[in-house]
Amino acid sequence: MDFKAQRLANSNKFDVSLCSDDKKIEIAVDGIFDKLTTMAGLTGQERRLKRHIKVLLLNLLSNWEADPGLYTSYDRGSNHYSSLDKRYNKNEISRKLIDVVDAMVALGWIENHKGHYDRTGKNTSHTSRMKASVPLVGEFRRLGISSSSVKLFKNAECVIMRDRSPKSKKQVNVSYKDTAKTKKMRADLERYNGLIKRTSIKLAC
Repeated sequence: MDFKAQRLANSNKFDVSLCSDDKKIEIAVDGIFDKLTTMAGLTGQERRLKRHIKVLLLNLLSNWEADPGLYTSYDRGSNHYSSLDKRYNKNEISRKLIDVVDAMVALGWIENHKGHYDRTGKNTSHTSRMKASVPLVGEFRRLGISSSSVKLFKNAECVIMRDRSPKSKKQVNVSYKDTAKTKKMRADLERYNGLIKRTSIKLAC
């Protein structure tokens, strides 16, 4: 594995369920929206665009604070977003995300590396990778925003059922009907997640 491949391997998958009620985040989203529509030619319904910009910004911010070298992996295929089940996509993230990413790349706010699919199977395929550029990190600092205000969507699904896609043969999230068992699993997971969120583990120096 070459050096670039090693760098890109350090990544987290794009999370469609991130949200924040921090007013500073909203200010950042409004500013980015204005520049993307006036300087990069991004078009679309304002509310929808801002929702996509916000979720994208929260992913980039969270990963940059966790590790400045950490990339966000994401899919550029239209079918990927059209196939996302509403149970797992409460923010209604769509193919429009790619337009937002490309517009931010055009303005130098995102370092982007498009993915590669090897049909021969001889080489490793990988999804696209992106991370906040130096100018965008500067905006994070200027606005005083941090990942401490980033959280999961209130009704984000934590019980995920997976099955193998008959076309791609890959494991994919599938919809399901709630039962007494899934409801108990969800309640247990929410309690565990709540405990983790309230717990701070530090090393004594």
